[in-house]
Amino acid sequence: AVGREELAARLEDAAKASPQPELHLGADKAARYEFVAAVLGAAQKAGLKQVGFLTEPTPAAAGAAN
Repeated sequence: AVGREELAARLEDAAKASPQPELHLGADKAARYEFVAAVLGAAQKAGLKQVGFLTEPTPAAAGAAN
């Protein structure tokens, strides 16, 4: 786990990089929305421009793709 201050510092460092990396955010269904929103807000405040969401297909969707 990373605290808010450390997260903010890491995001600010990433935002200064060239090229700027994409933030990949993954959360399971037990994750509270407030925490996901806080990470997104911190990324925006740091100046990150690209955010991607990581998802896992449900077993039914995974079977349909095959």
